[in-house]
Amino acid sequence: MDREFLDGSDQSSDGPSGPGALSGTDRDPFRSGTLSFLFCIDAGPLYNLFGEDIVCNVGSSLLVKVSSIIQNGDWHWPRQRNRAIMQIMSTPSTLRPYTAVEDPVTWLPAPNDIFSVKTAWEALRNPLPKVPWAHVVWLKQGIPRWAFIMWLVCWDRLCTKDRLLSWGMRVDPQCVFCHNVHESHEHLFFHCSFSTCIWGRILLLFGMSRSPGEWEHEINGAVQHLRKKGFSFALYKLARVGTVYYVWKARNDSIFSYKQYITDLVYE
Repeated sequence: MDREFLDGSDQSSDGPSGPGALSGTDRDPFRSGTLSFLFCIDAGPLYNLFGEDIVCNVGSSLLVKVSSIIQNGDWHWPRQRNRAIMQIMSTPSTLRPYTAVEDPVTWLPAPNDIFSVKTAWEALRNPLPKVPWAHVVWLKQGIPRWAFIMWLVCWDRLCTKDRLLSWGMRVDPQCVFCHNVHESHEHLFFHCSFSTCIWGRILLLFGMSRSPGEWEHEINGAVQHLRKKGFSFALYKLARVGTVYYVWKARNDSIFSYKQYITDLVYE
């Protein structure tokens, strides 16, 4: 009965707390939290209905407990003249305070009322349809920083030079590897002679003697043909993601650390 938070959460309970996060069970809503959060059957919490005036009108404070208006197992409201509150005070005779057990604390977003990081994330995020290439990027066996760079490439969000120029930045637009073409996602990862050589060697490891195609063609092919499970498929997907990561890393090292890369070094 003695709770410290206005949101109805139990201070002694394990798990997170916060406004609206934890709530007493619906079987006994009148026992949850402070007096200002006492529930009216139709109107919801009194605090939401009356604001801080509810506290002043009953001659109380924000920290007073629901237990302060219960005596001998029944409601015992203080005298006052507010008609609206008087109507709320006349609770149905069948709705009595139940003080025999402690209030349970529940996590409302979870179907089983038990807190988990997954249900917290699902409650906070804005759910969107799953992209078809998700299984190509996010791998159980993968390395997070590799997957993150691949994810940015799929959304065309890496800060390649063509994007920097579109933002009005003054940069040398030439590719740092071949110095022949303006840098873009498509050129850097699939058309540049530097990355094409690396892709050819990676594909050859998996029995494919070909050069990489356009990005859209490559990602669509991966979506269609890499849904199978197994070590070889997982290794191939990992090699693809790793190749994108290390090409991007070699590009950044060349620009910011003035390192000169050869394909053998990136391949290894």
